Amino acid sequence: MRLHHLAFILIINMIWGLSFIAIKYTTAELSPFLINSLRFLIVALALFPFLKVIRGQMRDTLLVAIVLGVFNFGIMVTAVSIAGGVSEIAIVSQLGVPFSTLLAIIMLGEVVHIFRIMGIVVSFLGVVIMGFDPKVFAHIDAMLLIALSALLYAYANILMRKLKNIPAMTLQAWVGIVGFVGSVLLSAILETGQIEAVKNLNSKHFLLPYDSTSENMCLYVLNILKTDGNN
Repeated sequence: MRLHHLAFILIINMIWGLSFIAIKYTTAELSPFLINSLRFLIVALALFPFLKVIRGQMRDTLLVAIVLGVFNFGIMVTAVSIAGGVSEIAIVSQLGVPFSTLLAIIMLGEVVHIFRIMGIVVSFLGVVIMGFDPKVFAHIDAMLLIALSALLYAYANILMRKLKNIPAMTLQAWVGIVGFVGSVLLSAILETGQIEAVKNLNSKHFLLPYDSTSENMCLYVLNILKTDGNN
């Protein structure tokens, strides 16, 4: 791993951790898929100039957008909304790393050496040790949802590695569009009171733009790492 890759990873983790706080703050008044639709509306509007049809790869691009934008983030916001705090959510979400490695072995035939195997074991042990905290059992539904979200995130990463020569901003523009449309549909089916909630948006929800831009930045950096790794 190159030095600038390590720097990118450290930045991602810092931004990612702060985004959980932003999500928890907004879930106090807004429903999960409504939050997800609003956050991806911001992303879609910001990146609309980069949107374009990707010939020969639209099916895979849309699959990435559905898995990542609609289900991964939607389930993650739902988990945060029902959890007692963000610390346990942030820890369990790190299962995305070993999940990505395991899926790479299964789907891409990657060979994993002893140090990566040790890393996977340590990651799972960390989550198991955290399981002894009584607060975790009080919100086991949130823990299971965030673990599912981490698995979907890992799957999306594997799918992104299969995409070729797609600009990072173009991919994220599609994630924004699909994430917005899919989350609006799921919100209409699963939630109530959305119109009233949108009417009552105020300065308390200033963290929504941060939530959108921070995770958009994380996706951008991950795409850079993917591209560098393929070169």
